[in-house]
Amino acid sequence: MPEAFYTWVLPTIPFAMAAVITAVLAAIVHRYRNYVRTTGEIVGHTERSSDGDPLSYPVVRFTAASGQVVEFRSTVGWNPARDKGARVEVLYDPTDPTHAHVYLSWPVMVIVGAILFCLALGWFGMPR
Repeated sequence: MPEAFYTWVLPTIPFAMAAVITAVLAAIVHRYRNYVRTTGEIVGHTERSSDGDPLSYPVVRFTAASGQVVEFRSTVGWNPARDKGARVEVLYDPTDPTHAHVYLSWPVMVIVGAILFCLALGWFGMPR
């Protein structure tokens, strides 16, 4: 590899990755800034297998501020499954309550992001 790669390109990779991660997080915050948080109840499950490991995707029911009762299947799967009747936090769009998601607290997202960032640094920092 040319010397310029090691002095200019390689050191910029972590900063570029940090910029991409920041942009993605900003887009997520922007998308959900008007969403409302409420409590829902797990009323059922659907299962899908990922690489042989079954994941349980809860079906959640909640009541929007407008009084509309909404049921949706979460895009977040768990193993083991959460109990039927368990309460979960829900984020939903008040203009269209059918756009709803199970709320994951920011520490969870930060931890996952940090792990992925460290893995990426290790991958790009490995000598070839």
